[in-house]
Amino acid sequence: MNIIRAFVVLWGGRMAQSRCGLRRIASRVVARRVLMAALLVIDVISPVRGARAADTLPQTVARYHLYAHGLELMALDTAYRLGPEQYSASAAAQTGGLVGLFVKTALRMSGVGTFAPDGAVLPQVYKSDGRSHRQDWVLNLGYSKGVAEVTELKPAEVDREPIPPQDMPGAVDMLATFMDVLHQVRTAHHCLDTPRKIFDGLRLSTLNMTDAGIQRLPSGTLRNWGTDGLRCNFVLQQVQGFKVSSRPSRLRQPQPGRVWFVDVPQAGLMVVRLELEHPKLGHILIQLEDPPRQVP
Repeated sequence: MNIIRAFVVLWGGRMAQSRCGLRRIASRVVARRVLMAALLVIDVISPVRGARAADTLPQTVARYHLYAHGLELMALDTAYRLGPEQYSASAAAQTGGLVGLFVKTALRMSGVGTFAPDGAVLPQVYKSDGRSHRQDWVLNLGYSKGVAEVTELKPAEVDREPIPPQDMPGAVDMLATFMDVLHQVRTAHHCLDTPRKIFDGLRLSTLNMTDAGIQRLPSGTLRNWGTDGLRCNFVLQQVQGFKVSSRPSRLRQPQPGRVWFVDVPQAGLMVVRLELEHPKLGHILIQLEDPPRQVP
């Protein structure tokens, strides 16, 4: 959620400083912010290592496509293992469609974690790297006593408001947020109105979801997944980590969205469609268009 920066969805990268609108659209702000919201939900990268229990679970591999104003921006590949007590997940994105002819942007992320007896997600590690605007970047997060800590960030960003330490407890990375939502939906079969906090290494955002029940899938959704799905409405909003030198940003505005879950044959309950109203990019659509696969 911004499942996008998601389940993410996505969550905000730096906007490319180019005169070309296509370059601005395809910058890291799309890759990281929308994945967090979706995060929600790429060739699939190697499955995450480090959680041996999770490695014994079947792996779901799925490709999503991301659109803005009807223009395809990116292909999003996800690979995850999800069990009652643990998860491992990886995702990657690269510009595609017409935008891919002009701009080459890539993103990779991976993470592992567990779930507490009460269902709360307990991430252990998160790693992300990629290339955008002719520049490589890397971000690694660790968790000390349950609090996210940046262990590596290149290039460093110093032109940002610091996030108060008291606001960090409970904040988790984008992949942990996505797996937390999916785990909760699979367990309860509805969306719980549980406030969440997302930390992407630079920014702190809040995510609030409400259950809208079983509804007909919107026009344009592939009917391979059926005609109805569980709809959850959400609001994503950045609350900390704004650039000091920037004017009051439109990114401070709430970003409403909707996500649909369907019990897909051989893959289980999963996201098939996500819509997000981004204050700069407008209407974002992330959609499952290829049959998911179960692999060892």
